[in-house]
Amino acid sequence: MKQSFKIGLLARAMARAALVNGILTISLHSAPQSLGVQVVGTTPTQAILSYNAPGTGPCQVQVSESPGLSPLVPDVDPSIFPGSNLDSRALSVAGGTQRFFVVGKRAADMSSGIRVSRALQAATQHYYQVTCTGGSASGTFTTANIASGNAYPEFPPGDPNVPGDYAWPDMPYGASSPRMIEPSTGLLVRPLTHPGEDTGYWPSGAQTDFCSATLSNGGYHCILDHSLYWIHPVTGESRFLGRFGFNMYFSLAGDNLGGASCEADGATFSPTDANIWYCQANAVGGAVLLQAVYTGGDLALNSADMAPVTWTNLTPINLGQSLAAKAHAFDPNFDTTVFAAGPEVRGGLGNGMIALDFKRSGQDSPGWLCVFDPRTAGFVAMAFTGSVGIHSYSPVLQSSEWTQVTCSPPGCGSAWHFSVDPHGAGIQPDPVGAGHGFSADSATAGSTGGGINIRTGTSFTAAFASPGKSVVYGVPILGHSPIAFENFVEDYTSQGKWDGSWVLNAKPIEGANNITSFSPVSGQLYRVGMNVLDSGVAGTAGSRRKIFPTFAYCGSHPLLDVSGPGSAIDDSAVDSYKYCVAEADGECQDSNHVRATFAGEIYANCPGNDGTACAGGEWNAGLCMVELGSFSGPLSQLDAAVPQNGAGREVRSLTWGFRPFHFDGAYYWSARSLPDGSWIMVRANGYQRSGNADFLMKMPPAFAQDGVPRNGYVPVPVAIPPQSGASAAKVLFGYGENGSATSFYCTSRREACVSVDAQGQRSGTFYVWNGTVTPQTGDSFDSTTWAPGGKLRLEGTEWPITGVNASSVTIGSLPGLGTVSASGTTVMFSYPGECSRHLNGSRITVGQTTVTVNSPWMCGGTATDNQVGVDTAVTWSGASWSWDLGDLSQNSGKWSSVFHFAGETFNLQPCSTGCTIAIPAVSQRVLYYQVVYDNGVALPVQVVAVP
Repeated sequence: MKQSFKIGLLARAMARAALVNGILTISLHSAPQSLGVQVVGTTPTQAILSYNAPGTGPCQVQVSESPGLSPLVPDVDPSIFPGSNLDSRALSVAGGTQRFFVVGKRAADMSSGIRVSRALQAATQHYYQVTCTGGSASGTFTTANIASGNAYPEFPPGDPNVPGDYAWPDMPYGASSPRMIEPSTGLLVRPLTHPGEDTGYWPSGAQTDFCSATLSNGGYHCILDHSLYWIHPVTGESRFLGRFGFNMYFSLAGDNLGGASCEADGATFSPTDANIWYCQANAVGGAVLLQAVYTGGDLALNSADMAPVTWTNLTPINLGQSLAAKAHAFDPNFDTTVFAAGPEVRGGLGNGMIALDFKRSGQDSPGWLCVFDPRTAGFVAMAFTGSVGIHSYSPVLQSSEWTQVTCSPPGCGSAWHFSVDPHGAGIQPDPVGAGHGFSADSATAGSTGGGINIRTGTSFTAAFASPGKSVVYGVPILGHSPIAFENFVEDYTSQGKWDGSWVLNAKPIEGANNITSFSPVSGQLYRVGMNVLDSGVAGTAGSRRKIFPTFAYCGSHPLLDVSGPGSAIDDSAVDSYKYCVAEADGECQDSNHVRATFAGEIYANCPGNDGTACAGGEWNAGLCMVELGSFSGPLSQLDAAVPQNGAGREVRSLTWGFRPFHFDGAYYWSARSLPDGSWIMVRANGYQRSGNADFLMKMPPAFAQDGVPRNGYVPVPVAIPPQSGASAAKVLFGYGENGSATSFYCTSRREACVSVDAQGQRSGTFYVWNGTVTPQTGDSFDSTTWAPGGKLRLEGTEWPITGVNASSVTIGSLPGLGTVSASGTTVMFSYPGECSRHLNGSRITVGQTTVTVNSPWMCGGTATDNQVGVDTAVTWSGASWSWDLGDLSQNSGKWSSVFHFAGETFNLQPCSTGCTIAIPAVSQRVLYYQVVYDNGVALPVQVVAVP
């Protein structure tokens, strides 16, 4: 967190630079023109142009991915967004003739009834022209690549104009070459499927391929349920080639298929011919294995058309060549009377063989693991599991020697080297024991509880024997860890590029109990408490909004944050799908100012709240508010080559996949890659609250490690010159996605953010004795700008500072929210989730009686166990209370300090001879900031790109 980069005050001083070892200096991407245009910086989705206009009138800006400047990128296309090509638009900065024009916006805005992404495509060259009255200039810039290791959580965008709705872009399916840009990351998105094409089932597991290993007319063939597609790996064009393999009312080789469907868990394409694949159908007389040969020449068809396919029955029952008969011929121990119902095809192997299994009575029952060669129409390997059930069985992707099995209960091994052990005498246990993953000939990866284990090798034999590396997901930010535990945040790891250089990992948010607590206020309004379950120990809950953004939902609807000075939230439909966090007493009142509110309270307006909170089914309507961990929610790319580091440097988030939370089957989410890694296939369950949509997203180039620490905020030091008549200074800062260029909102709270610390952010561990907080490890306290009346975050709570010296600070107590009741040594809280804030050793005071918490583990966070154990028996009933941290000399806790909200108490940075103030910034964002001196002088607003 100590590496940083320098930024001067003026745009001209910010030109000419490069990022070396984490130090940013600004460089000119193209030669200065008559306007002195400079490319101040780029992110994956935006670029900053700076120039000197000849006059005070607005200038016009054109930007395109084409050197002919046509078509324009949507963000500056006046036919889509009128006036968007003028530098007088919102989020541009003009100080007389000095201009900053930010190209691109991390959002999708409405235009002619549809929502259009305004982000630029990542890692892409763009051409620009700036035209003013009296001069023009042109040049190029390249947007930044998506960085890895950016641990700051980011959530799907809500619509600020329609609370409860998502602000995702609409795919322009009717365009000649439909495309859109992922607003948060800059990925190019193209449609894999189109409306009306029924792709149905998407496997919940990840141990499957979708596509052929070879090309047909320059594109891959891919199967989604019963639909065949052609996908071009360069352009991302997809063609629907037709439906196949259902309602098969015909006979093959004497076997009546009787309307059966031809099924396979994963792709079973021939490794040498993309037009051939295999599947299993339940004919009237039993299961048969069919070969399909596509003959359509990769011509696009209409959504209801059937693909031209020639079918061959490889195991005709009528001719005595059934799968069961062939299995018995290979192994006489196979009982055709028990397993005559037939197998299930699990996927293809690298040499064209097929993994299939026979189970006695469905999933988790005993059975046979098999490998079948469709070229000879015979079995080559079979293994009986005895009394142990088969939970899942699959090929090791692209391998010609191995398959994998998960047993229920465990006991039949994991990996089967069938080519050397055709009867399964020595199926091998997995020494790592990863789950929810995949295995391929070049790599194997999956969840191990503490992260994702990735093993690679020249073959699966080598990869399976390797200990691999662990990719840690719950990366702490400033020492604080939010909720990221398994089963609330799931893991589904799938194969990336088939050479094993990277893998994909989806982390859908599912459901769990006790994460959010609430109590009704009136109407649709609730008081909310955010609990903690990841550590099982109280003290780390609370609203750490200066460190983590708030994941806030009512059912599947995102909540709009209306927090800020003078904020109000009512209990009626007028404020549906909104929430408010009070940083000070009196915030978040009703609009008539009747309801008394206090600092620390959280209010949410959740219509139809069914009480399930974050738990329940995929369509629940509960109130869920939580601090999510790093990389939780989106699909990420995991680089297999980056050494194990514990900081997430091998992880880069790609997309949330346009999926609503808790809506229409968003659980068990996974993605797939084309074999060459050029595009990934992503399903958006309930896209725009409608049907499922499948997209292709272009993978960005590999990211070279650049030394910038992104496992938290990136420090952005601002060199501030002395100012006549001033002795101290502060820096206001924020991001355009949160408000105007001069609102300086750095979070969803509607209050300006301020930095006064030369270091920008500080963290470490502490102990408390008699109200004095002393740092143990990590950074020193900031005795320069911390002031009595300010706040210091200790674990999950900000505490009032009462005194500051060079080596320690003193803190006061906090008024308790709601009331407390007690019976014996159990103290119960009325405010929802309150118990999860109380550390072992903290103290609770009612009147003149003080007790010490000695059993925080009694806390469950729900209405019935919102309690802690204390050292002294007391009897209280609905009492007002306060609390403090007591003497925690034996409890090393986490402390942190970052920016301030403008209304808080702090000292400015002494600056009579010049000074440096660091901004704690989010990586790869466009940052607006302004230096303000204590004599009221404010320097012009500056705009920079954070690496």
